[in-house]
Amino acid sequence: MGAYFAYYTLESNVALGVVAAIITAFFLGAILYLLIKKIGNGIFEATIISLGFAIGLEETLRIIHGKGYYLIVESTITDWEAMQALLLVVLLSSIFAAYSSRIGIRIKFVEDDEFLAKIYGVNYDKYSFLCITLTSSAIALLGFLSSTSQALYPGIGWIPLIAGIIIAAFTALFRSVGFMHYGKIVLLSFAYSSLVALLFG
Repeated sequence: MGAYFAYYTLESNVALGVVAAIITAFFLGAILYLLIKKIGNGIFEATIISLGFAIGLEETLRIIHGKGYYLIVESTITDWEAMQALLLVVLLSSIFAAYSSRIGIRIKFVEDDEFLAKIYGVNYDKYSFLCITLTSSAIALLGFLSSTSQALYPGIGWIPLIAGIIIAAFTALFRSVGFMHYGKIVLLSFAYSSLVALLFG
């Protein structure tokens, strides 16, 4: 979705496109959170709901643009990869700052055990809402920054989505919490992308 925002706004107003993508993704994340809260009952159910939500978003884009409709984002900006790297640094720095702050222990409780978190008075619903909505906004921003790297089509997000599920599943085996968990995700992501590039590049 972020990449589609880039297609329609990159030549006219980059800042407006970025802000619009982030805000729209935040509200879509809020809808996803409400769906998970209403009919989800754990990680497996939340994953299924998220996949269904992704299919719905894909079909909406397909209806708007027509089947088999490919779009090319053209831009004179040449440092998109540098901006993606900067986004990674900003995200990791923000996560590290959150875990180092006074709310860090609450976040770890939320990650480790929902029941225990609620016993200790942590507002589990608030942290879950922020996690889903802020993640949605970050993904939309990454899509915006990555829009010039390939042709756009409604199912463009499926490969990163499946890769994310695989990486998250492997990372969960380590049963880490806190910033260490995200550090392992980054390392596994680089290892996964290098393996894919070696096998299919």
